[in-house]
Amino acid sequence: MPRRMVSYSADEFKIVFKGLRTAGDPEEVERFEETFARYMQSPHAVGVSSIREGLSTLIDLMQFPVGSEIIMSAYNYHVIPLLLKQKGLVPVFVDIDAETLNLDEALIESKITDQTVAVIVTHLFGTASNSEAVAQLCARRGLKMIEDAAHSCGAERNGQKIGTFGDFGLFSFGTGKPLVTLGGGMIVGRDEKILARLKEGMGASVRSSGAGYFIKCLIQIVLTNRILFAVFVYPPLLVLQLFGWDAIERLTGDKYTTADISSKSHLSPFTPMQARLGHRQLGKLDAANVQRIRYARVLQAMLRDIDGLRLFTINNDRSNIILSFNTVVEDVKRFRTYLLTRGIDTRESSMRNCAKLLESADTFPVLEAVDDRIVELPCSHLLSIKDIHYIGNIVRKYFNKDAIFPAEEPIT
Repeated sequence: MPRRMVSYSADEFKIVFKGLRTAGDPEEVERFEETFARYMQSPHAVGVSSIREGLSTLIDLMQFPVGSEIIMSAYNYHVIPLLLKQKGLVPVFVDIDAETLNLDEALIESKITDQTVAVIVTHLFGTASNSEAVAQLCARRGLKMIEDAAHSCGAERNGQKIGTFGDFGLFSFGTGKPLVTLGGGMIVGRDEKILARLKEGMGASVRSSGAGYFIKCLIQIVLTNRILFAVFVYPPLLVLQLFGWDAIERLTGDKYTTADISSKSHLSPFTPMQARLGHRQLGKLDAANVQRIRYARVLQAMLRDIDGLRLFTINNDRSNIILSFNTVVEDVKRFRTYLLTRGIDTRESSMRNCAKLLESADTFPVLEAVDDRIVELPCSHLLSIKDIHYIGNIVRKYFNKDAIFPAEEPIT
């Protein structure tokens, strides 16, 4: 079974094929922006061609002086600190919380200096950070708060959507995310002037990625189909994995260098085709999130008695929508190979120790204890409870444990 699966209906495939032939009505983008803003309970939302470029443009519009410091988690998507550094800004790292892998908000204040202008809060793997605490701190210290919610569309804390606690929230709609529109994303926020300038700056510019990019995303989606994955992807993947080569990551992943950021932003508008897909995907989002939470709690119940396998806290609510089910193991290669030979494709974490990448002199003991040892297990809402039991029991067998079959639980 694939590490990730994407739910696209026949109607959604028709939208893509039509969108590749015709431009569509730009008003469809505005309608989706309004719909997404209502869903998020945010005053404003702007669709963009790329969240990576959207963040770059947003930083430019906030006009931070060169040398300004921005605090963020050391365990992060590497593009963010590289992008800040390229703009003459200074990423300042804090260690992570041991139970969530998100930044430890208790460490933020000790990192604030006269040069600090903002905090970027990343909600990794569908798990919400303590946004209330960070928002209160930023308000008290006069700092901007940006939420990177690329993994966490639909997650909540105490009934409030993640991405709406700070000044801006960023949501990615790529093929590995909870809501998939063949790339692009949405920026929500309270600052109407900056978001209006962001939208005006895009104007009617032509999307740089074009049809080729959409087709590439579509192929990735098609190949997550269980049957097509088993026939066309799994056999070569297994052979290459036995030689220590993760073909999927090598072919589709980042390079983890400055090559992953462009020297100049090329932000263009969300397309009408993506807006139509967004409406369909948003209608399925909450049900998909809830199902992943249910499956994650089953896996948690199956694996929590295993010595040598570390798990992370999963609450019985929507504060972690489980984009991936994370584990920590000692021998990552052996563990992943064992599972793949039994039909289960996994993934090493795509996040990186960014402090190490940027050669920071500080130490981050919590992160360093898990760095390079995190393995993501499949937990898609498209799987069955039988599949989840199979995954859990194969992991149990790896650790010489007997099989068990816990039932699903309702989510509050």
